[in-house]
Amino acid sequence: MRIQAKDGGSPPLSGTAVVIITINRNLFRPVFNPTVYTAKIDEILDLGTVIKTLNATDGDERVR
Repeated sequence: MRIQAKDGGSPPLSGTAVVIITINRNLFRPVFNPTVYTAKIDEILDLGTVIKTLNATDGDERVR
């Protein structure tokens, strides 16, 4: 998953990073809905602050 952070400056500055999520023992690929998530956050946050929770479903739920 590729993430991007952008500030509110003029001109706005941005940076990107890649987050790798490993899912073990899964028969079907996860589906994220929506496919794009956006969050506005304060410039200064405590370490460990949850910014956004993503939801995914997959075909494994139908196999059980």
